[in-house]
Amino acid sequence: MLLSKDIYIQRHINLDLSFFKDIVTTSALTNDDILVAKTRDVLGDPQTVNYVPNRNMMMLSICTAYAESLGADTVFHGAALVDSQAGYWDGSREFLEAINNVNKLNRRDRVTIEAPLIDKSKKEIVELGVELGVDFGATWTCYEGKEISCGECPACSSRIKGFLDAGYIDPREYDRDIPWDQYNCKEI
Repeated sequence: MLLSKDIYIQRHINLDLSFFKDIVTTSALTNDDILVAKTRDVLGDPQTVNYVPNRNMMMLSICTAYAESLGADTVFHGAALVDSQAGYWDGSREFLEAINNVNKLNRRDRVTIEAPLIDKSKKEIVELGVELGVDFGATWTCYEGKEISCGECPACSSRIKGFLDAGYIDPREYDRDIPWDQYNCKEI
């Protein structure tokens, strides 16, 4: 398995994607006037107010364009099983296959999108991350976008459940108390 420390990064760029706020006004993640939905409020909702229309398609299109311009042939996408279960169609296996089929139309420099976590539960992702030595304290999941994770949005809820199921204490700080010891969780 290739680890990030084994990859030579030729060039790193940051792109301003704030234009999403100008064109997508129906999502709590792009419109400050809409409150981020908590897990308890969206159970059973096929596509919550936290969904950003075509976000993954837009970002992956940008990434594949950049990859092609560098002569790269692969882009990695962080979609996980919980994404498609939560109603995010652009985090599903079907979407991955469809966007890769579109990319196959390229006549010369094809770029493939791989999503190695797409069939993995949050528990499996935590276990894999622990095995690989991931610094989970440096990772971010919360939809609120504040310094401290809320612990109540669907992203936080699935992350917390993944850590609980794996038996580890999430090193992320949450705005609510998580009783890790009650679940016999141990530090990573």
